[in-house]
Amino acid sequence: MIVAAAIDGGRSSGHLVSEAAELADALGRELHVIHVMEQADMKQGTGDVEGPDARSIKQQAKDIAADTSSATSADFTPIGLIGQPVREVIEYTKVTI
Repeated sequence: MIVAAAIDGGRSSGHLVSEAAELADALGRELHVIHVMEQADMKQGTGDVEGPDARSIKQQAKDIAADTSSATSADFTPIGLIGQPVREVIEYTKVTI
């Protein structure tokens, strides 16, 4: 089981990650910090971004999650996803838990 912290990359993300890290530590669980780039923002022309572009976008989302590392000294796994944020976070936690 994990503790999942879904962030938007905003100013409060660091505080959320810090709080989630404390919870994960108290529960003895692994922390995953998740950032989702919305699918609507990923469209180019008439189709969805796929292939190398999608991997690049997922890496950008993962980098945003990783950038919150200054908020905590705890280890965590940064996760970058593409899609509708609520749906993607729920699906990720269903699979990961």
